[in-house]
Amino acid sequence: MKRLLTILLAAFAIASCNDQNTTTFSGKIIGYNGEYTEFFLPADTPGEWVEIPIKVAEDGTFSTKLKMDKDWWDAALFVDKFMFRTCIERGKKYYAEFDITVPDVEDRFHFTGDGEKENEFTRVYFNQFAFVWNLLDNIDDVCFKEYSDIVKAKGDECRDLMNACENPGLTDYYTPEIEKIENLISFYFPYVSLAKKGDVVDDPDFNEFVSNARLDEMEPDKIQELFNGVASYAASLKGLDILKAVKLAQSHFSKKENADFAMTSLLRQYMGIGNTQGLKEAYEWYLEQQPDDSYVAQVADLYKATMALLPGGDTPELEMMDPEGNTLKLSDLYGKVLYIDFWATWCGPCRAEIPFMEKIAAKYADSKDIQCISISLDEDIEAWKADIAEAKPAWPQYVLTEKGQKQVADDFKISSIPRFVIIDSKGKIFDVNSQRPSSSGVVAQIESAVK
Repeated sequence: MKRLLTILLAAFAIASCNDQNTTTFSGKIIGYNGEYTEFFLPADTPGEWVEIPIKVAEDGTFSTKLKMDKDWWDAALFVDKFMFRTCIERGKKYYAEFDITVPDVEDRFHFTGDGEKENEFTRVYFNQFAFVWNLLDNIDDVCFKEYSDIVKAKGDECRDLMNACENPGLTDYYTPEIEKIENLISFYFPYVSLAKKGDVVDDPDFNEFVSNARLDEMEPDKIQELFNGVASYAASLKGLDILKAVKLAQSHFSKKENADFAMTSLLRQYMGIGNTQGLKEAYEWYLEQQPDDSYVAQVADLYKATMALLPGGDTPELEMMDPEGNTLKLSDLYGKVLYIDFWATWCGPCRAEIPFMEKIAAKYADSKDIQCISISLDEDIEAWKADIAEAKPAWPQYVLTEKGQKQVADDFKISSIPRFVIIDSKGKIFDVNSQRPSSSGVVAQIESAVK
């Protein structure tokens, strides 16, 4: 009897352990119409994610069990082109509703019971603070003090919501993140002002902030982390005068090696997303300031390749395969305007564009002038073949060869997807950063390429 009791207790312990690592997640997607849905969960390798498809019923309800060996403070639920950032802990039972009836709005969700406070925090933190475009786009013509007050107020709101959770793990994870974002956003100020006003603003309070930051005394890795973040945001601002921005980046530092890094980082980020406006003047000025060949080497080839992507230039060659395994070149398809979707099966935002791509491809299915194609960056070609065999897309599908993978990175400068490119009928570049299929003006843009 004692032995049997021991066995039963052991079995109960195993079951309890399994239950502790199993999280139940159920809920409803309001406005669901068959969209692809999946969780993106942090992998052990920083910057990588694990995808878990979620089966959703026709009425938008879903229920799934997630095996977890740790808490996920940042788990993204993708529904079509929506990305909802959530917080999920092991062993809990969650119920949530996600509203996808308003395009491009990703904070319309609510948890009931477990995780209610934690997910109210993440809803505000990601959509109103960490995703700084939502915070800064509406800030116009303010001084640094007013700008700082707006940033601090939102940071304090996030801290209040976080502290209300009384969750030590959540607090330990997000406290340094909030402080880091507040500091980073403060350094965005002159670039936001430059993009909006067309000129650098001499603000005494910002100058004092930079002086107190003692940038030149920071460790090199901290300077790189900070200014790579600043450069990434600044380079994305519409209307940015890149020459003035590079001069501004230089002015933050007294030590030449730090100023050189800042200028180089900003130029690389600007070119890395295909920007060419004002680039020639900025690059020539940069060369006058920069005698260090090691820095110039980081920029020279990228500059040459980026300038080659100007509208009207020859399209770089690209090697790919069709689903039957036949190798061909992009130039083999010239003769029509090509609207190209660069994507991958593992890319959630890419999948979110597929229903829109399907509609555009159907619109031009019989066109003599326009052809829609998708080119996958998948390295696992068999997984790609299986995916399209199941989905059966009605427009041409291709996957890059090993040579093509190098060409798309080196020559097209595609470092993130989805990316959409328009090539005219003669094989000339029309736009290497075209509008997405889900954009309202994409049809007009495609048709404007027809000559």
